[in-house]
Amino acid sequence: MKRLIALATAAFVVGVLALPAQAVKPTVTPSIVLATADPHLGGIIDFATVAPKVPGNTVVRIQVICYQDGALVYGEAYNVGTPFLLGGGWSRWLENGGPASCTADLYYWSYSGSQVFNLLASTSFAAAG
Repeated sequence: MKRLIALATAAFVVGVLALPAQAVKPTVTPSIVLATADPHLGGIIDFATVAPKVPGNTVVRIQVICYQDGALVYGEAYNVGTPFLLGGGWSRWLENGGPASCTADLYYWSYSGSQVFNLLASTSFAAAG
């Protein structure tokens, strides 16, 4: 009887060890942080980002949108890793001057019957004029 229990236990252990290991999917918490100390109109800014792998050939991008008194005065989007010229080549902000409240969004586009904006992370910052 002891031998039968030992054989059954050994068979169970060998069977468990032969099972394929479950793939562990790493989880990444998306984030975006302003990596420039003094954001201001006409200045170059950049961001430190963490983003998960996105489906297909999709590219993760950053959009920066700035407002003055609730009015949109500047907006631009680039692939991650491309610095921004705050105010761009032309914008209402360049015309107006002055400080602005800005938001940077880390995102990607997907397609599911129509184009879908997938927000990963966001950060807000004040920019001098």
